[in-house]
Amino acid sequence: MRQDKTRQDLLFINDSLNCITKCECNLFADDAILYAQSSSLDEAESQLQKDTNNLMIWLDTNRLHINTSKSSSLVLSTRYNVPDINININDDSINVDNDVIYLGVYVANDLSWDDDD
Repeated sequence: MRQDKTRQDLLFINDSLNCITKCECNLFADDAILYAQSSSLDEAESQLQKDTNNLMIWLDTNRLHINTSKSSSLVLSTRYNVPDINININDDSINVDNDVIYLGVYVANDLSWDDDD
């Protein structure tokens, strides 16, 4: 009696952290946050773009994709008039937001806890 064996591939999303070399990354279920800290906004933007590119290579290799319409960037600062950053995923520019809700927590770019708009 012959038994057909089914091959099952198991992907460990934590392996994606190996491609992040310049930034920090937090994963929770299907949410990920990539962040950089620097006194220079240009340096932080460069670090984020490099690791975003690395992550895209990892995703492509594992036949996964990211929904850019659900992705956003946010610059956290206590300074006023901080310029936006430009992060691209493939040919799409990521939206820059003034605030986001991450894992149920409201986060504003001025580090306030007030969600009055």
